[in-house]
Amino acid sequence: MEMAVNETTSFFYDPDGNRVRTINLDGSVVYTPFPDYEEERGETPAVTLRVNGQTNAQIWPGEAVTLSWTSAGAESCAASGGWSGAKGTGGQAVLAGPAGGRRTYTLTCTN
Repeated sequence: MEMAVNETTSFFYDPDGNRVRTINLDGSVVYTPFPDYEEERGETPAVTLRVNGQTNAQIWPGEAVTLSWTSAGAESCAASGGWSGAKGTGGQAVLAGPAGGRRTYTLTCTN
């Protein structure tokens, strides 16, 4: 599938060169030439992850870490890096701090 992009819309083509999907800048998706397909609407989730109340923090070895997060437009979230597993779209977790070195906490939310 090939894709062409202009400033406002993304067009997707099948191998025969027929346009099959259009993604508008507002996130709406229109399928063509299939008039019976519903229009999808999606927004990119916004996520804020804080460590001990900050978006970027230095934690000393052995110090407890409190992660708190909020999201908008998300249906599910998953943690990776220094923590893992399915997470709610908002919440808090208290973790043991790293024994040493660097640790990155990542939260990925999708809709």
